[in-house]
Amino acid sequence: MGYDLSNSSGAYVRFTGSGWSLALAVAEHYGWAPAGIPQPATWDETKDGPWVDDYWMNCGQEVTFDDAAALTAALDRAVAAPDFVETVIRLQDELNESVARHNPNWRDTLKPLSREQAEGFRTRLVEFAGLTRQGPFSID
Repeated sequence: MGYDLSNSSGAYVRFTGSGWSLALAVAEHYGWAPAGIPQPATWDETKDGPWVDDYWMNCGQEVTFDDAAALTAALDRAVAAPDFVETVIRLQDELNESVARHNPNWRDTLKPLSREQAEGFRTRLVEFAGLTRQGPFSID
């Protein structure tokens, strides 16, 4: 499952599931406090169940202006941080461990990031910050 992020001006960024989890973990590490997401108008609780205001569903929910601004500030701090590569590698290791605890059968498929991959993720976060800097965006 992937995450398609877009806004009303047509800006677009896509993350894989693991990339999205890492992007949010990095943002939180660098100071972002998720505000939660209001229930989308298209959400039908009788069909879809109770709304959970999280970022890991991709059902067209919209991140608010203030939350996007806070996310931008954290992403800007992250990509400028001298410890960025080491932090991204550590956070990915922590995410991998969490997944492996959930399903031990996946442990052998979860690979650590190389320094080059972590550095490449900086470019992805710069791209993501370009979207968040524009304000509210949808997660599909």
